[in-house]
This record gives sequence, C-alpha cells and structure tokens, in this order.
Amino acid sequence: MEFTDFKSVDQVQEEYGISYKETMFLQNKNFEPSGLLSEEFEFNRENIDVTISEESRCEHIIIPVLREIYKHHFREYAF
Repeated sequence: MEFTDFKSVDQVQEEYGISYKETMFLQNKNFEPSGLLSEEFEFNRENIDVTISEESRCEHIIIPVLREIYKHHFREYAF
C-alpha cells in the first residue's frame, strides 16, 4: 500500500498492527537561538528567496530551527 492510499492514522495502525501515544516529550525550555542560527537566518533573508518552493523553506528555515532545538535535547533522546 502506498503512503497516499492511507486515509487516517487508524488505517495505518490497523494495516501494520501498531499503536501510538501522543505525549509531550519535550519540556518547555527557554533558550536563546545560537548566534550561528541568527546569522544564517539574516543571510538567508537577504540573499535567498525561500518563497519559491517548499524545499527551499524546508532547507533554509525549518531544518535549521529543528536542528537548533535538537541541540538542546539530543542527550535526552539519543539512541
């Protein structure tokens, strides 16, 4: 079955015999973004059109933010 054939999470769970539980696994932690992230955002804002595609937004906005958050939590969840 292809991913696009699934219509709900329940259908996926039934097909693969799995279950999931929603929890808040990250605690609220206040932290300032690194200088590097701020510099990259400023550079991207001035030089890269992130509105041209979803891939561009992902590469230049979403992934850097997720990486920054991961840096503050990876020791808690590393395998």
